[in-house]
Amino acid sequence: MSALLSGPAYVRHNQGGTTRDAAGLRWVAADEAGWDSEQLYDRADRYLSIGSLAVDDETAAEITGQLRRDARLTQPPELKFTHFKADTRIQVLADLLGPDGALSGRARVDLVDKHFFVTAKIIDLLLEEEAHARGINLHEGGRARQMAWTLFNQGPRALGTDGFNRVIATMVGFASGRNHDGSTVSVDALLAEIRQAFSRAHRRQVSDVLQDLLRTREHAVPP
Repeated sequence: MSALLSGPAYVRHNQGGTTRDAAGLRWVAADEAGWDSEQLYDRADRYLSIGSLAVDDETAAEITGQLRRDARLTQPPELKFTHFKADTRIQVLADLLGPDGALSGRARVDLVDKHFFVTAKIIDLLLEEEAHARGINLHEGGRARQMAWTLFNQGPRALGTDGFNRVIATMVGFASGRNHDGSTVSVDALLAEIRQAFSRAHRRQVSDVLQDLLRTREHAVPP
């Protein structure tokens, strides 16, 4: 794979020198917290956060130096969020990210509820495929997102928390292909769980989504 990612096409934007905003050059750094593999259910962290920052080398150096001075940090050489947990230091970081801060418009943080992520994938990987085969675009007008939100928001009340969690866990096991213990979840097992959830559901909107999912066997079967 590394050989395929070499050559002029993959290095044409590399910068050997210092990047400067004035020259239209900046880099984007991204990092995550809470990712503990594709096993998105019943893990240590319920939420996944993804942060990104667009900045050039000169600005980054100025900001890092100012952070150290304002927060009175001398160690270690690499700054971590844990260094700013003290009340006086967290305000320094908040000012930096605020509307008038040096990183205003440069930073973004997305927080993902893993259970909602899985619920959305139930719609995208199963129902959206089935609807597409019938010439229906579920993403038009946000219909797919609304269905995912309905299942996520009303599912625990319609199925009970344990029942909803079983649907989520079964979908994770199915989509993972092979779980940590070596087990797999078949199409039959997935649809059986959805069928059982449908039989228990006592909210019309949730029942409608589950009933639609029961028609997706053809699209759930791996190619």
